[in-house]
Parts: sequence; C-alpha cells; structure tokens
Amino acid sequence: NNIKVICLAGPRSADPELHHPRLRLRQDGAGVLVAGIGENEYRGKVGYPVKCDARATADLADTYHGLVIPGGGAPDQIRMDTGACALVRRMVEMGKHGWASKRDRLEKLVATKQAIA
Repeated sequence: NNIKVICLAGPRSADPELHHPRLRLRQDGAGVLVAGIGENEYRGKVGYPVKCDARATADLADTYHGLVIPGGGAPDQIRMDTGACALVRRMVEMGKHGWASKRDRLEKLVATKQAIA
C-alpha cells in the first residue's frame, strides 16, 4: 500500500477522531504522519497523548494523499496556525482527499488566512 495520509494534531483533539483513523490507516498499510502546529506532543480531550512526526507545512501536501482533521478543541487552534492553513489549502487545491468530523471544517480552514501562499 503506497497511500500516505497526514493526521493534523493540536491541543484537546477529540481523541477518537484522531487516534481511530490514525490506527486504522496504519493497520491497513497506509503511511501516517502526525503533523502538529508547534508542540512535539499533544493530549486529547480525554488525555490520550500523540507525538508529532513533523510540523504542518504546505510542502507536506506534495508527498501525501490525504488529510485527517480531528474535532474537539484542536480545530480552533489549527485554524490559527499559518502552516496548517497553508497545508489544508494546498491539499484542497491539488484535489487530494480530506476528512473532517464536521463537513465545514475543511472549508473553514481553507477560508482562513487566505493571504497565505
């Protein structure tokens, strides 16, 4: 399986919305990268930790096929991060797949910080 997916991580993510897709994708043979917005590790709303493999940047879109954006408190923080917004925007522009627990989450992230190249 050559599928590679990015899971965005931030503070107070909804634990099941981050960990379940991450673990299932890995179980199915996909490469999964956890991209954060500055910290090396985050804890979800319930307290489960997740370590970040990289910082969210637009360049990641070039080598990954899809994106997972968990719910909880993370989207509010992710939306404020220029690297994460640039990543989401580039993934959308490239026609790559995205999954968010709320349908409008991708659109909100793309609409935020429109001036970012």
